Amino acid sequence: MEDNSMDPVLDVAEDEGDTPRAVKRNKNGVAVPMAEDNGRNGVHKNGVKQISSSLTGRSGGFFLTASPSGSSGTVTKKLTIKGFSAKTTDIGYHHQTMGKLEESVVAIQQARPASNNYEELYISVRNLCEDGKAEAIYSKLKDLSESYVESVRKQLPEECNDEVYMRHLQDHWKQYCDRVFEIDFLESTDFLYAQEGSEKLDTLDLSSYLHYANRRLKEEKDRVLHYLDARSEKPLIQVVEKQLISEHVSAILQKGLDELLKDSINREPDLKLLYDLFARETISQATGRGSR
Repeated sequence: MEDNSMDPVLDVAEDEGDTPRAVKRNKNGVAVPMAEDNGRNGVHKNGVKQISSSLTGRSGGFFLTASPSGSSGTVTKKLTIKGFSAKTTDIGYHHQTMGKLEESVVAIQQARPASNNYEELYISVRNLCEDGKAEAIYSKLKDLSESYVESVRKQLPEECNDEVYMRHLQDHWKQYCDRVFEIDFLESTDFLYAQEGSEKLDTLDLSSYLHYANRRLKEEKDRVLHYLDARSEKPLIQVVEKQLISEHVSAILQKGLDELLKDSINREPDLKLLYDLFARETISQATGRGSR
């Protein structure tokens, strides 16, 4: 009489979307259908004991092993996930990628669109780095940067007084700020005040928070006056107004407006400051936040 009792093994489903399933096989290797179960006593609905699986790293990939619950012996190994092989690059690929990199960097320096797709360029440069060409890429970028700085220096008049020289130098600095510096600067400022504003609103009373927000606005205006381009003032102040005022209007009003109104005679300076801060935020919204 044929014996259909065999230890369960983990078989991998062949249909797309299926998950690995446990089956029984008879001594001839034929899969035997299993009855449905309610899942009690550590038994799956397919009628076999719960199987624990683990991924074991090996040379060339990963192997999935499975064992019945409570059993220390490994039943089988069925699923193999091959690891990614290192990408190798030839000399032609290296020169081609370096050419694309140089073309794109020069295009950025000259403020014109690059002909290469940045995502594809990133992947190509990453492949070169993984192939041991990181130092060569660094040297290339260093040379391109030095060449650009030298080209800018040559555009400056050789014989002129200090005032004219500084005016030309300032024009180049403005171009750099518009294309590179200001974008990152405003993003960093936005992140800073998003966190700081929320923390101060949680820890300060209404009066202290209003004075804090007003002080920060004055500090940023002074920063523009001392060492930033005047054109940066509007977007910078709008970032501070957004993160310290407009993002917390309801919370500010709920924090102590009733107390201010009840004691309006003694709290008039705070009420005026609250009005001024909200008024400047309304003006910013009306004129269009972020416009230059």
